[in-house]
Amino acid sequence: LDQYVILQKQQSTGKKKEEAGGGGEGAGDDDEEEEEEEALVCRVYFWQGRDASKVCWPQYSLSCYSHSSFRTKIREKIGSKMPIEDERCYQQQENMKLLSYFKGKFIIHKGKRPSEKDAPNVRPRLYHVRQNGNILAQRCVEIGCSSLLLNSGFCYILKLPVNKDGDMSYILYVWVGSKSSEELMNATIEIGKEAFDDVETVSVLYEGSNEPDIFWTAMGGRKEFDLHADWMELIRLFRCSNERATLQCPRSVLISARMICQMRM
Repeated sequence: LDQYVILQKQQSTGKKKEEAGGGGEGAGDDDEEEEEEEALVCRVYFWQGRDASKVCWPQYSLSCYSHSSFRTKIREKIGSKMPIEDERCYQQQENMKLLSYFKGKFIIHKGKRPSEKDAPNVRPRLYHVRQNGNILAQRCVEIGCSSLLLNSGFCYILKLPVNKDGDMSYILYVWVGSKSSEELMNATIEIGKEAFDDVETVSVLYEGSNEPDIFWTAMGGRKEFDLHADWMELIRLFRCSNERATLQCPRSVLISARMICQMRM
């Protein structure tokens, strides 16, 4: 339900042409030399959640052309002379450059970011870890907490709240499907141990290894789920476009329903 603004300073490379003079030492024959000139540019990513309001992006766009307090804060952080480039991105349609900053630990929660006044969350939360053809496209997305959504070809993280003597703590279960890859398994365990810093213990459960009853109870009981994900090896998405004056059909590693609707081809 939220939107976030991510600031990233990066190098913008431009080419500057210089002509060599004829009177100096080691002068050339009036030929042009190209020299790369590096300058810092601040790229502002406006990330919009799947269920977020569509009003925030127009409000942000208007603030770019006015002396708003939000734009002033960005200027204070990056400097008044640095150019700003804005880029809008939707949930699960982030480009590779933005995803590379998170190093495979891009976690998306359901709902809004809790404030200090909100009561602690007491419901179990289930996260699905998957990759779309590239380790950089790895995301950890919260889904409905039901065992029907499990799949033997993937790995999942269950964050379970536990009340101990009036204090709220959390237990983390990393569930590894029997047909998931070793790379995905190691990445999921790493996310569980490093990205969730408010948990007491992290337990790794392998499919069919007698998972504890509390694990299934938190997801509404043990139910039948898919035992394979062969379709992940066969699915391909190609984007047909003539933006560069010629028809091109490059393969896209980012697959989502919203992206298909926007392509229309």
